[in-house]
Amino acid sequence: MAAGLALKADKVFYALGPIGKYQILHLLMVSLGVFPALIQLLDNVFIGAAVEQRCAPPSQNRSSAHDGGLTSVLMSSSLPSSNISVTYGECSIMVNATTRGRVEEHSCVYGFEYDGPRSQSVISQLDLVCDKEQLLRLTQTLVFAGQGLGAIIGPFFSDRFGRKPTMVGANIGMLVLGMTIAVAPNYIVFAITKFLIGALQQSLYIPICIYTGEMLPTDYRRYSIIVNTVAWSAAGLSMSVVAFLMREMSWRYLQAALTLSSLFFLVQLCAMDESIIWLLANGRKKEALKCIKRAARWNNKDFEEVLKAGYSDDIMDMDATEEDRLNSENNVTRPVLEEEKSANGCGQHNQEEDDSITRSEADTSADTGKISFIQVLRVRRLFINAVAMWATWFSASLCYFTLYLMVSTLAGDKYLNYVLTSIMDIPACFIFFFGFNKIGRRSVTILLYSILAAGTFTLGLIRHFTDTESGVWSVITLIMSLVSIVGGSGCFFSIFFYLPELFPTNVRNQATGFASCFARVGAMISPFMAALAGVAIWAPGLVMGVFASVAVFLLLLLPETKDKQLPQTIAEMESWYKKDSSRCDKDLIDNRKAII
Repeated sequence: MAAGLALKADKVFYALGPIGKYQILHLLMVSLGVFPALIQLLDNVFIGAAVEQRCAPPSQNRSSAHDGGLTSVLMSSSLPSSNISVTYGECSIMVNATTRGRVEEHSCVYGFEYDGPRSQSVISQLDLVCDKEQLLRLTQTLVFAGQGLGAIIGPFFSDRFGRKPTMVGANIGMLVLGMTIAVAPNYIVFAITKFLIGALQQSLYIPICIYTGEMLPTDYRRYSIIVNTVAWSAAGLSMSVVAFLMREMSWRYLQAALTLSSLFFLVQLCAMDESIIWLLANGRKKEALKCIKRAARWNNKDFEEVLKAGYSDDIMDMDATEEDRLNSENNVTRPVLEEEKSANGCGQHNQEEDDSITRSEADTSADTGKISFIQVLRVRRLFINAVAMWATWFSASLCYFTLYLMVSTLAGDKYLNYVLTSIMDIPACFIFFFGFNKIGRRSVTILLYSILAAGTFTLGLIRHFTDTESGVWSVITLIMSLVSIVGGSGCFFSIFFYLPELFPTNVRNQATGFASCFARVGAMISPFMAALAGVAIWAPGLVMGVFASVAVFLLLLLPETKDKQLPQTIAEMESWYKKDSSRCDKDLIDNRKAII
């Protein structure tokens, strides 16, 4: 029966039941990997919690042979007859010698004293205060930088060796490195390990996203967004709860406890199958059939019937007309036939040099498939698309991670604030999910960036003109921070799905890769926004609001991609800007209906 025919994974999943017991359990198992992915990315907010400190006074254990006689002066200040007053500040020792009529300032040569045990935070453990204050923020930047490396090696190993081995291997690596952080003897070891764990974090999270999409058939693949979002929120919530329960314990114990989330790899190793799509794509048909047989048993389907459907060349009727499929929420259709375009007069474009490339260049590129991203940037309209893509990815990353990392600066209980912040990803997901195909890609993206801009601008204004530490303003500040998180999280969803649709097929991955680099830069800057708040508490809100507003402006220059076919060539992409592009798209859909 199967001779000469290819087993189609999509048809297999439809025959199994689009969302059956097998798919649900595997989605739950793969989602367990989200927990260590989020925890190791953002646990600095708890293990590196801010601690009040002051310069330590001299003692037998803290005397210095190179203090220029300061020890004897400070010791004598405690005598009743002394005319010297000493103030131990956060980062300096002030000596007021009344007999000499001058004040001397000295560094904290005897170390620091903290409100609480030194082991309560990595800051107090490693004395990352005063002139070393930025070093902890640097480690968070190193995590984001490591993600850039992971974004390269993760997909490679995932495509080469499989989704499951990559996820299991990354989880084991994160378990080892996470425990190494817990026992780090000094800052150098701590920082290097943070960079490496960032690389493994991305090597874990990318295959998770791919796997969740491959576990569902095409028309249901959008639900993977909800699965990943709920898992991300649950991971953030659980991290906050664990940190609260261990708030009186050493940061080393907290780091070790959070790292134990990587033990979920045992569930994935023992109970989770490899992606059926990956197995079929890599010629491992025997293993794929074993997985399909298990799936049929779990979903109470007949294995032979499932195989028959998978090998069938007939179009499966999914209780939807072809027109419904062309206008489905996925909006993914086959490439337009050249005959269809000619019949409707579509695909023709102006010859103005400042707005398009020549027809011969576009045709050659389409035929050879060798379109470079640099070639795309020579087209004015597509250059605007690229700049908008870079700016929106940068601003979304900068704003989201800044808001998350600065939650501890809000009034109220920081653990509760982090729980609320984690939950905000869920409403953001639903705004995106239901608005993306109802009101349009561009419209919902502009809406989310507008929410982000309004929320962050309001945060800046409140912090500039009011006392946010007490009263109703502290509550308003928290609410606006949560509103901003909704906007920032939703922006990530929208730009990931909308902006790649603005580029031809042959450069879509390149365009997304470039945008990812800009997002990484935004994330690497975000830890230092807290330092900016130390100079002007309202400044981070203003900066985030400006970047979000710029993104809104750039999005207004972009076309709507709802109900449009994904462009295969530069010529098709340019045709979107023509006055009759809407008519062409409608005619193409009508033509397809007539052909089928």
